[in-house]
Amino acid sequence: MDILKAYLIFDRSAKGYIEEADLAKMLTNDYDDGGATQLLLTEERWKELDVDESGRVDFQEFVYAFSQWCSLEDDDTLKKLTWLKY
Repeated sequence: MDILKAYLIFDRSAKGYIEEADLAKMLTNDYDDGGATQLLLTEERWKELDVDESGRVDFQEFVYAFSQWCSLEDDDTLKKLTWLKY
């Protein structure tokens, strides 16, 4: 259920998709961090989200991208832990 809540934070108008410009605007408007949030929305990161390259990210793409990112993070953590054993 948490992933749904996260998605709805970005799809505020409940259009059923998120556009890159909307996401960038939301990040810069909601967080006054001197531009650090712009580092989060790189072109590479957007491409990972927009799997079908439609210019929009629907819920299915959002879930897929986050599952991939979490999997990569888990793999990195596992590698670090494995290294510490030796």
